[in-house]
Amino acid sequence: KKCYYWDSFMAVKGCMTACHTIEKPDQSGKSLGGGDVRSGNTDASAPKLKSIDEFNAQKASGGGGAGDAIAKMYQLRQAMDKAGISGELFDRAKEAVSARVGGDHETIHSEVVARLTACLKAMEQE
Repeated sequence: KKCYYWDSFMAVKGCMTACHTIEKPDQSGKSLGGGDVRSGNTDASAPKLKSIDEFNAQKASGGGGAGDAIAKMYQLRQAMDKAGISGELFDRAKEAVSARVGGDHETIHSEVVARLTACLKAMEQE
């Protein structure tokens, strides 16, 4: 199955749980790649793959998508951890936001940034 996002890749079911054997399964008439693999991925609702020019234009305009949000959250966690704020506390707070907003990485990032900004502004006013 073709996946465009990490979450959908992780949702793909893996191997079946069963007893292992040294005997090869009968795969007569089955091709294990090429057109047969691609033929099952003709879902019209799947996102269109971007050309390298489209990808670069999006990156240049600042639209990094979920991958960019994940990277920023990772960097924020590292910086906070180095400053003496528990990384585990950060993870728990991020997971609480994730549960509330449905797991969308860009929304999680926006919510965490907004909450931290509000906290810092409140400290400034004291």
